[in-house]
Amino acid sequence: MGAHATALALLTVGFGPSWQLLVFALMSVFLIEAAIIDLESLRLPNVLLGIPFLVGLGALPAITVAFDVGSIGGAIGGAAAGFFGMLVLHLVYPAGLGLGDVKLAAVMGLYLGWLGWNAVGLAFVAAILLLGLCSGYLIWRDDHGSSALPFGPFLVLAAVLSAAVYAV
Repeated sequence: MGAHATALALLTVGFGPSWQLLVFALMSVFLIEAAIIDLESLRLPNVLLGIPFLVGLGALPAITVAFDVGSIGGAIGGAAAGFFGMLVLHLVYPAGLGLGDVKLAAVMGLYLGWLGWNAVGLAFVAAILLLGLCSGYLIWRDDHGSSALPFGPFLVLAAVLSAAVYAV
């Protein structure tokens, strides 16, 4: 519950009361739940990724048309960039990056691409840095690789932070 409240607070500061806040808050609820499951089971459920993707496909263009904010092309490009970028990484090292992470990247790219390419870039760079910091800590702790570290929670955290920073 604390993660949801924190995400909502950050998004509210970024977007203020708006339709964008409603859509991004809904995205964050589903993605945070997916991240929690990923932490527990190293799985990202399709339903928790599919619902926000479909909502975004419908709601983001509608908000763009109604309020002249965001970019429909950016949303489609961001989804494609996230999906195909992570798919390449999955194909290179499938044991280290699952298809759930690939689908999560498409959802993130859809929403963040709607905000702009800077939002997409910030999220993916921040996720990699956060994962690197945690991995470094585990190595420093001399964990000997006994802990699997899912990428999903870092992607979700970075997506919410980036959305709050680049809110329109």
